[in-house]
Amino acid sequence: RYGLAKANTGLIDKYNNILKEEPDNEKVKYDLVWCYYRNGMSDKCIEVLTGFTPSEENRCEYYDLLGRNYMYIKEYDKALESLFAWRDAILDIPEDDQSEKAVKNRNRFCYVNYYIGECYLNIKNYEEARKYLEDTLKLIEEMSDSASKQRIDEKVNYIFNKEIVKLLIKY
Repeated sequence: RYGLAKANTGLIDKYNNILKEEPDNEKVKYDLVWCYYRNGMSDKCIEVLTGFTPSEENRCEYYDLLGRNYMYIKEYDKALESLFAWRDAILDIPEDDQSEKAVKNRNRFCYVNYYIGECYLNIKNYEEARKYLEDTLKLIEEMSDSASKQRIDEKVNYIFNKEIVKLLIKY
């Protein structure tokens, strides 16, 4: 983990230098944000992301990153706003668009539902949480990528198990 953080620190310097010369380079901004994200620097991610408006083609990545970073700093209302924007961006992808990026974004629909459910759990809105987590479980069954399917299934089961334990402790 230390090696990754050190590598990201070098890349952060590189990307910041590029942005001094090319301040509107959206791709470099995302590369920079991913480095901050992997180093646990949510405040820096949010600072970069809220400093520009995403292009139409990058709305999914933008709101994915913004929503997750707001989640990590426990600003759940802002996270939900961003996650719903991510969800809407996925739903806006034309069905006939079979580009690699479109397919990748559509395949992440279960993730956005999972993160929305997790936010609702954190603000104790259990009815909404259940709705989105149940939708996630249904979407998992439809996934063809077995590695992604296993990863999201583990996340959902962890959340359900964690909440069941919390309820049992109360009684």
